[in-house]
Amino acid sequence: MAVSLEGMTPEAIADLAALAKGLTDNPKTRGMMLQAMKVADPNLSIPELDIPNRISSSVKPYVDKIERLEREGQERSMRDMVRERRENLVKNKGLSASDVAEVEKLMVEKGINNHDTAAEFFISQRNSAPPTPSSFSQPALPRPDLKTMGLNINQWSRNEATNAIADLIKNRGRAA
Repeated sequence: MAVSLEGMTPEAIADLAALAKGLTDNPKTRGMMLQAMKVADPNLSIPELDIPNRISSSVKPYVDKIERLEREGQERSMRDMVRERRENLVKNKGLSASDVAEVEKLMVEKGINNHDTAAEFFISQRNSAPPTPSSFSQPALPRPDLKTMGLNINQWSRNEATNAIADLIKNRGRAA
């Protein structure tokens, strides 16, 4: 790309040269100036830019492979850690494989990060508290004889209510 300086004053040419020299001499702007020159003429050989680009392009496959191997190693480590935690739940907490799956489901639902904590919560939920005895004693209800009811519970209950009311009326004056 040829640039013509025709029609420019010597002072303007000197100013452009000073600007270009200032931009290429300043460490903060040198890379941008060289990159702009490379964009303007892609065939221009600028070793400061070309060598690092060639090196990075030749090293890129190895860098990618190292990153992939590190990622696979981290994934393997995480799988081993989770497997070990599952085995500990079976061995130390006495849970079955299906219980471990339920524990992990509980971990996701309740936001619990620790297998042991989730297992303890799971076990405490599974084991219900023993029932507490009632503080009020309740009288035992008499069990009616089905033969005397004639298999008609409605009629039997009416007869029982009528007998109870009659007993109350008969004994009303005696209690006082």
